[in-house]
Amino acid sequence: MKRFVFVATFVVWLCWAPTASAQYVWQYVTREQAIQKVREIVGDDAAPVEVQYIAPPSLRLGVEALHRLRCNNWEFFICAFNINHWRWTWYYFLDESFYDEPFSEEMLRRRATLSEQEAVAIASSYMQTHYPLPELLNHIEVRSGGGIGRIPAEYTVYFWQRLPNGVYGPSWCRVDVDRVYGRVTGAGCVYYPLLVSTIPILTPEQAFAAAAQQLGLVNAEAGVVDRLFVMYPDPFGWQTLVYRLTVYGDRPGHVWLGYGCAVDAFTGTLLGWDILHGSTQQKGKPIRNTAASREQPVKVDWDGRPVHLNRPALDIGGDAYFWVGYLMAGGERSGLRWYKNGECIVVTGRGQVRLQARQSRYSIAGRQMQASKAPQLIRGRLYVPIEMMRQVLGADIRYDRAKQCVFVRTRE
Repeated sequence: MKRFVFVATFVVWLCWAPTASAQYVWQYVTREQAIQKVREIVGDDAAPVEVQYIAPPSLRLGVEALHRLRCNNWEFFICAFNINHWRWTWYYFLDESFYDEPFSEEMLRRRATLSEQEAVAIASSYMQTHYPLPELLNHIEVRSGGGIGRIPAEYTVYFWQRLPNGVYGPSWCRVDVDRVYGRVTGAGCVYYPLLVSTIPILTPEQAFAAAAQQLGLVNAEAGVVDRLFVMYPDPFGWQTLVYRLTVYGDRPGHVWLGYGCAVDAFTGTLLGWDILHGSTQQKGKPIRNTAASREQPVKVDWDGRPVHLNRPALDIGGDAYFWVGYLMAGGERSGLRWYKNGECIVVTGRGQVRLQARQSRYSIAGRQMQASKAPQLIRGRLYVPIEMMRQVLGADIRYDRAKQCVFVRTRE
């Protein structure tokens, strides 16, 4: 089978403002660029760099593909498709000389001598030096961690991009500072341009209800909205706006529990969840109007590995549907225009695709096509059936309804 590779490119803004967005450009980071980035971070153009793993450019686009390198007993992870998304950790067990004095009772007594303000100053200096656009990061949070044995206690300082409306952007920086010597023992940098609307369509109450319904909770109660934030781009380059919140309730076969959830602020889709530790005694506000939705998110398996999509595929009437923007994969000058009458024009790698909500006829580069099912308008977004994805992308895509999973195969 001929390989196809999804290439994300910038597009025009959608005409429907509340969900306007554009695609992020994933750019492959070569071996030489990764080595140079490590030397730039450590501040030594001649530093010896050991390459442990270089992710090939054929891997699925996204934040999961990582280069791994080591320098001066520091281990670096660099996103293979974004050189401004990286982190490093100091391996204390490989570097006995990191401390000026041996492990001792005196060192234990001096564990917490560094104040939080001093740690923030050290971390701020590091961030200003290493972050590509430090002026973006205007909100600071500090967390304190205890030390174990030879490892000192440390402060972790987070620098967030926070917008005037309180929404957290997709860019941030983390710096670890040990509380004994005031040294930076780890750091992370995440930078992506903001390419999605920061105005949610769903209210927090609607987001709570959507999470409870999709988790199947009985007697559900709302907890708190921890934050509203822009999620990093998915493999296709698309961002989305997300509520991070907690809900409580009973599930069949489970005791009363709390759940930490990520809910799409435009559609209410549950993007992820986890059980909260020690949540059995918590109580919240009763959730009302949790009527079931007819569409269910489905998983996507890409060459044997699960894929996170910021706009998940949906099961509609027993068939899998994808958001129309994903038709643009592979287009060098991709674009998406959406009109209020339900018509959509998509510029793809195979030419211009014209389609209409609830109409099964569509065209590719002027050639008329007929699908067995029509695109559907779901909560303000147009979704196309899986057969249109196959036809436009030329990909091996199939849906297993029993497993609620779409399988994408790009390898021979």
